[in-house]
Amino acid sequence: MNATLLTAADRFVATLAVGAKQAAHLEWSRKRLFQDNIDARWVEALAERPELAERLEAFVSRYGRLHDTLADKLLPRWLLALAEKPGSQSATTRARALTCRPTSYRAISAEDAMLRRYFQSLYQRTMREAYGRATGGIVSQDCCQSP
Repeated sequence: MNATLLTAADRFVATLAVGAKQAAHLEWSRKRLFQDNIDARWVEALAERPELAERLEAFVSRYGRLHDTLADKLLPRWLLALAEKPGSQSATTRARALTCRPTSYRAISAEDAMLRRYFQSLYQRTMREAYGRATGGIVSQDCCQSP
């Protein structure tokens, strides 16, 4: 047997280490991003202040990278380390069926939903205000609604 071949458990542990690094980088970006009060003015300032846009982009990129690592790599490798055979179920569905879905994954999913609702609400408010300014204060009830 080739000594360079990794076992399923080794691959899981290596991916876990990558995920931990990504989580640390995400936390650093989160602290930098949310040190300011994010409101409609902050969003409007993105056009004039590229450092804010870079901060937001760094957070979103790192968040997406960590989510992809957890869902696409870590959970499947965890299942393989448990000697689970890949099947028709997704890794998250199978992990949930084993009732061992990691708490941190649930927390990330909940935070994902919360952030998505927050940014959607912020976007809608900002668009409603911009539409109101452009139309002299006449704002339709259904303008800027999400599909």
